[in-house]
Amino acid sequence: MASCTSEMDAPKSNQMLSKTELLNKESTSDFLSDGSDGIVHIRKTEQMLSLHVESKLQTRFADHFVLAHSSVPVAKLKTIADAQFLSAISEGMSRMRINKINHIQNYAWPHMLRNNSLFIINSSKSGKTWSYLPALCSNTYYDMNTLEPSYGPIAIVLVASSKHVEQITYNCKFLLSSLGNKAPHIVSSFGLRTSVETKVQLLNSCGILVTTPSNLLRILKDNKNEPLLDAKRLQRIIIDDMDLLLIRARKDFESALQALFKLCKRNKANTILSQIVITSREWNSLFVDIIRLSKQPLLLVGDFLEASVYGRAQLSIKLISNLKKNESIRRFLTICKDNIPKQIRTMIICNENDEVEMIVKFLCEFDYPSIGYIHPFTNNERLVVDEWKRKISNQILVCTDAALPELKIQNVNNLIHYSMPSSWAQFTTRFSALALTYNNITCKRLDRSLAIEDEVSQARSLILLDESNGQHHLPRLVRFMQKHNQAVHPDIEAVAKHIMFASDQERFRRGVPMCSQILEFGECDEPTCGDRHEIISFDAVTEKDDMPTNGDIRIHVLKVCSPTHYIARLLEHKPLNSSKWLEVRRSRHALKFNIKLFLHYGDPSNLMQHWPLKPDDVCVYKYLHNYRRVRILHVPAHDENAQASLSVTLKLIDDGLIITGASSNEIFKCHDDFKKFPHQAIDIRLINVVPNDNERLWDSNATKEVRKWIMDDIKSNNMIEVKVNFAFANTIWIDNLFVMEKLNAIETETRLMNLKSSLIQKQFASSKTDHGRCMRTRVNEYGLLNLNSIASENEIDCDTSYHSCESENSDELNFLPACSDEFDFGMESTKNLKRNAEEIKSNTNNKLPIDYKPENEAQKPESSNDNEPTQFKESWSEISLNELFMVEIGDEDENGDWKDIFLQLVDRTFMKKFDQLIELISRHIDNLNASKTGTLVKLCNLQPALVPQLNCIVKYDNLYLRAKVHEVDEGFYRFFLCDYACFTSVKAENLFEDFFYPTSEEIVNFTPYQAVHCNLAGIQWNSLSKRYKAAISFEEPKLELKSINEINDFEENEEAGKQSTFKSPRESVKCCMPRLENLYKRPQTTWYQTNYLIYLSIHVPDITDYYLKVSKDNVRFAAFVNCVEYNLIIDLLGTVNPQLVCHELRGLNVTVILVKSIYIEWPRLLRNPGKFNWLTYNYNSVDDKSFNEVIPQQCIQNALAAAKETLPQEETDSENDSELDSFRTYNHVEKDDLDLC
Repeated sequence: MASCTSEMDAPKSNQMLSKTELLNKESTSDFLSDGSDGIVHIRKTEQMLSLHVESKLQTRFADHFVLAHSSVPVAKLKTIADAQFLSAISEGMSRMRINKINHIQNYAWPHMLRNNSLFIINSSKSGKTWSYLPALCSNTYYDMNTLEPSYGPIAIVLVASSKHVEQITYNCKFLLSSLGNKAPHIVSSFGLRTSVETKVQLLNSCGILVTTPSNLLRILKDNKNEPLLDAKRLQRIIIDDMDLLLIRARKDFESALQALFKLCKRNKANTILSQIVITSREWNSLFVDIIRLSKQPLLLVGDFLEASVYGRAQLSIKLISNLKKNESIRRFLTICKDNIPKQIRTMIICNENDEVEMIVKFLCEFDYPSIGYIHPFTNNERLVVDEWKRKISNQILVCTDAALPELKIQNVNNLIHYSMPSSWAQFTTRFSALALTYNNITCKRLDRSLAIEDEVSQARSLILLDESNGQHHLPRLVRFMQKHNQAVHPDIEAVAKHIMFASDQERFRRGVPMCSQILEFGECDEPTCGDRHEIISFDAVTEKDDMPTNGDIRIHVLKVCSPTHYIARLLEHKPLNSSKWLEVRRSRHALKFNIKLFLHYGDPSNLMQHWPLKPDDVCVYKYLHNYRRVRILHVPAHDENAQASLSVTLKLIDDGLIITGASSNEIFKCHDDFKKFPHQAIDIRLINVVPNDNERLWDSNATKEVRKWIMDDIKSNNMIEVKVNFAFANTIWIDNLFVMEKLNAIETETRLMNLKSSLIQKQFASSKTDHGRCMRTRVNEYGLLNLNSIASENEIDCDTSYHSCESENSDELNFLPACSDEFDFGMESTKNLKRNAEEIKSNTNNKLPIDYKPENEAQKPESSNDNEPTQFKESWSEISLNELFMVEIGDEDENGDWKDIFLQLVDRTFMKKFDQLIELISRHIDNLNASKTGTLVKLCNLQPALVPQLNCIVKYDNLYLRAKVHEVDEGFYRFFLCDYACFTSVKAENLFEDFFYPTSEEIVNFTPYQAVHCNLAGIQWNSLSKRYKAAISFEEPKLELKSINEINDFEENEEAGKQSTFKSPRESVKCCMPRLENLYKRPQTTWYQTNYLIYLSIHVPDITDYYLKVSKDNVRFAAFVNCVEYNLIIDLLGTVNPQLVCHELRGLNVTVILVKSIYIEWPRLLRNPGKFNWLTYNYNSVDDKSFNEVIPQQCIQNALAAAKETLPQEETDSENDSELDSFRTYNHVEKDDLDLC
């Protein structure tokens, strides 16, 4: 008993033994119902005594399943009942259907129940957590009844994320639920948002604190100011998944662990008295330091490949031809014999018996003694191998994987893998043959902790891979070697990378999705993850996918997977540099499509079972009484020839839901016409936001809150808008998500919620600037971010409404009318253009050095003419007759008389092409700027661009656009923008200042020019109208009219009859400018507002009468001042109630008070957002209390009374009013207009 308990436990054990003598030790009844502390202590003593009855093993033990190293003899359980947990815990495990015990738990539970330290290394989902959880709950209950009342927890459990905090807390509460009020209190800490609640619970004491390293570090810092953790009360420290803690929050974990160990009590040997339990998937050197500080540690390793790292085995990988394997084995054996002259055990493992026979024959040729162990085994062979196990021999054992469980060999020094098994688990099991050659570090003294690094291991392993065997394990094996800082040849790394890439391509064809960790964080820390991890070209988003890669999107959220991952339906898309919302993925036809799908498959004659089932097939499945399109994600292995009922996994491609366990008999064939409709469910991920404290998993509270924000609380007038960052793998990454509210009264939108800010403010998440760039950077490295321009136009389904073809005469401007003389008013002829170009070129050449030679001159053929620029064949967009097209007016100045109209096509297809074109031109400009420096060189190289009708690139409105040279005058250049449908001009000295660039054939032929020139038919035009406009333009070149309202500010004493000479290629026209006269003047007006009133003050001195008309959204005022007419027309931003208008003439001003229809503050008064000099805001306005001083109270009462009389009439007169009119803000209703005179 003394060897199993610490010095601190000895007095209590003696006291408990004295009480045990008064009771029958063999009684198995449960005494917990008494609530007596003494009885509980006796029960615990019986547990500790019963463990000594179990069979004891040595301190170093290994079998085919586990390696055990300890400083005390290792005890083993046979059944769960042998553990003798609390009856409440046993009942809880039964309810959770935990009725079997695995190999790790056989050794872990009895060791933990003795209050000894435990260290477990095993793979994922191998029962590591349940190896300590029942014993932890049982020991904590006894400690709670033994220790004196104090603050702080009895046990601290450190986990990797808040999600794990929830899981551990739930399992502990479930196991202890039968105890009721006697159960230890479980406290879960979720970070800053629950810090106050956690502190209160710690002050009141608790049983188990479940938290993360970052949260524990904050608690330890607060513990310096207020008592939260009691060192005497802290009995157990549990660290679950230490490898994940080191990967995700290494700095916080190491700091918290160091502070926690300083807090713990120690004995004279510097051993921590608290029980320490650590689980991990990987071996880490940190284990060595913690094991030396722990009390009677037990190390359990279930993954023998990780055990080879613990035992410091020397691993080497050889990727060679199958014919050279034998030579590699002979060379390996020779090296081992030269370096280690003493006899050691060597074993070669194969897959097949034929390989065993071949290797034995090869070893005999080179005089190597060997033992071939081939199935079926004979008794003589088994005796020979047993003798080989007991005595060191120079014989080499050659066997297959089937012999390992029976032979139970664990003391091999050299292990050679001649061929790789089919499964990774079988491969790691082979390393159990090296288990007993490893040193037991749990028995070493603390002062030798540094010397272990210099010890030479006696274990070696050679792994042989060839072109036909083992390559599917190579990527994982290389990752294992790199993770543990083992040397790997670059050629092997390259082969592993190629294998992973090819494997992911094959998985893509089977419909395997990309790993969520890769999509979220750019990396995955789960070695057994079965999803795709490599970036492949099949995941790139192209134009035919109809998925926005920039701009803004309006979405309808279908499902919230996490605070940063949603499944949504795309509604509308607003591209960059555009203000119009366009349909995306045919979202406006989704409802009609679903109805058509339901009606079609509602007919039983159209239902045909889909067979054979293959992953990634699109089928039809009835879900919630509606037929839905689904994609098959997983199909179990089956015989395709024999149709059977299978349980498959489906994904609703229009709803985003995953259905598991669907019967194959309920899956129907989807018609090709229904497959063509774009699937509506798209994955959306928010970037630059991560869980708090470097976590990788979100807790359920954060997910529920976000679901409430963007799904449950969304009203009919709310919209969700997102800003797109990039798109890849059927996923759109967004910069932010906004909940918008549409204000119909003023036709605008207001932002209700910023999701990113809300997550940070609610302390659910933290901002990480470089987070989103992880995945974006990886995709960009492969050049898969912007593939829209790479997609061939032949692969795109052409719509007859959006087709374009090349012009027969591509060298001419196709938008010019047949009679070009009428169009070219004020333009130079082609002859003048060429003459001016030659003059400018000669003047430029005179300024260049004599010996200067253009760079491209040597590259031109001898037969080419230097003065002739390179011409590219272009095409112009054409539109069909009798069809409607979305267009924008290109240049209002050129369209002044609406005779010759230049339009830009802005339909969805054209705008997508235009955005791709802008990106292509930007890259072209960047390449030019990088390759050519100096204005002089640019001027010389770009000189041919002065030839008219030449394709080029110019900068306009901060964009680089395709253009053609249209007019050249002395020191003046004019270009036509072939996609913007307008003209722009530049001076000669500014031509090469980031304005004019040469184009390329790829840019010219990327898509037809989107400018369209058309005429309005059936209208008699005034031939002088445009000439008047041109005359005005040349008459006052320095005068800039910013708005039409400035016409009223012209001086009336302007000279009349000024002549302007208009020159064209045909004639010069002389005409007199007509005199501009003001028909009326506009009075100065001031205004201010409250939440429900608008105050207008119109300055009109010396008047006796005026005219005032107020409608819902318009105010008209007229008056005569000294025989001069003053008119005022105000188009209001919002709506007012005309029945409640108050107005009065007070002094020099007419005061008008309007009552708002909706009581909110307006951002401005006028619908037009411009600024006008006749309207100012009165910042010295009176408040609501002085309202009676401005307008008598009687006027208000009269207006209200009049309104009450009219309201019932409105309610009865509803025959012609639709429901839509009652909600539209700007409906003009004539019966609501009031003439107030």
